[in-house]
Amino acid sequence: TNVSGGTYPLEITYSGLPPGCAGANSSTLDCAPTAAGTYTVRINVTDAGGGNASAEVVLTVNPLPSVTSFTASPSTVAVGAATQFRVAVAGGTTPYTFSYSGLPADCSGADAPQVTCTSTIVGNYTVKVVVTDADGKTASATTTLTVRTGSGPGGSSSSGGLTTTDAILIAVVVVAASRGRGGRRPASPSAFRFLR
Repeated sequence: TNVSGGTYPLEITYSGLPPGCAGANSSTLDCAPTAAGTYTVRINVTDAGGGNASAEVVLTVNPLPSVTSFTASPSTVAVGAATQFRVAVAGGTTPYTFSYSGLPADCSGADAPQVTCTSTIVGNYTVKVVVTDADGKTASATTTLTVRTGSGPGGSSSSGGLTTTDAILIAVVVVAASRGRGGRRPASPSAFRFLR
């Protein structure tokens, strides 16, 4: 606060301060608010002769950042299949920065709320994201990713040495052949060999 005129000494009082802030008989005041909100802070100055002056300022305190959602979709994948990490953030002061850790070794993070990972390393992973806002305040969250061999979304399931794609081809061949030709008895599905 800049004060001019009047007769010294001056008495300075504050009102409307946010929680966590205390007034003082000083033209400067350090304040570390503990609650978000919009506050109208008033300063009143009284000089030795009883004269006074006042002024107001509006102070907006942003809430601390928080991670409201952090997911891997899908959370279980086959090797070589892609998953996407998504982060949702509330509060804080934009812009945010994003940092990821715990990803598979062949995946890299990015300074973004969405990261795509395609891994060929089987394992269970706990992935952490740290979000930092423009004021240097941070929030974090974790999620899990499982990379499996030959199963999971985007992969193929094995059974008896055949993949799901092969099984579809076999079914088509059997149905087409079982209709028979020339009035002969339809052939039995057992008469057909598996096609790779």
